[in-house]
Amino acid sequence: MEEEFRAYGKYEDWSGTVVADDADHTHHIGALLEAKGLIKRDEFLVGFEAEFAEHFRSNDIKMYVRAFIASTPDFDTTKKEIEGTSGLFPLRTVSFDLPLKEFFDLFKQFTILVERKGLDLTGRTVEIKD
Repeated sequence: MEEEFRAYGKYEDWSGTVVADDADHTHHIGALLEAKGLIKRDEFLVGFEAEFAEHFRSNDIKMYVRAFIASTPDFDTTKKEIEGTSGLFPLRTVSFDLPLKEFFDLFKQFTILVERKGLDLTGRTVEIKD
């Protein structure tokens, strides 16, 4: 199945960018996947999507997480493979639910910046006025 590597929403009223810093060298989403037996030693975590959707609303809030995994052992090998592939790059996915606190505990910082659909401000320098 082919899929564009980007976030999707039902209406996509907002879009933007996100940056995240791993909590530390041993407590991060890759280590979580290893502990759960969802990634092998000769595979590399390329990325993940995390979704909170209306149907997840409850007292026990969870994030739906889908990890994208390459059959390469490390960053450098994965980067070289991606750059050397002109067609589709093969990725395996695994999905699981994770309590909201456990998800955010995997990061020192998790920043999301969104803008109204169609404004195209991402990457543009703006003047911030008080």
